[in-house]
Amino acid sequence: MSTVGVMRAVVAAVLVVVASGCDTHGAAEEAVRAQLKDGDSAKFRNLYVKKQFSGQYVGNKFVNDVATCGEVNAKNGYGAYTGFRRFYVFGSIVSIPDDDDAIVMRSLKLRCDK
Repeated sequence: MSTVGVMRAVVAAVLVVVASGCDTHGAAEEAVRAQLKDGDSAKFRNLYVKKQFSGQYVGNKFVNDVATCGEVNAKNGYGAYTGFRRFYVFGSIVSIPDDDDAIVMRSLKLRCDK
């Protein structure tokens, strides 16, 4: 199969998933849980999906993607809840930055601010 054929197959597969009503929030929650010390304790709030410009050019148009944004509260290694922290999931990227990490917080704001 040619590169164009593979790209079309991938785009078609993505469209099928989107059209089938894929649970974007659920997939994002699972991705975030996998990054936490105690993922089973995670509590989520304020989840939303925001359309993103990916910069990828497929066929004759640019492709947009989505970021799932929200807040998560989970237990740390001592068994105490840490308080709600903002996160985003964009493709295979899962980011749960600390408030004092200015660079990652800027990325989060670019992805998630409404």
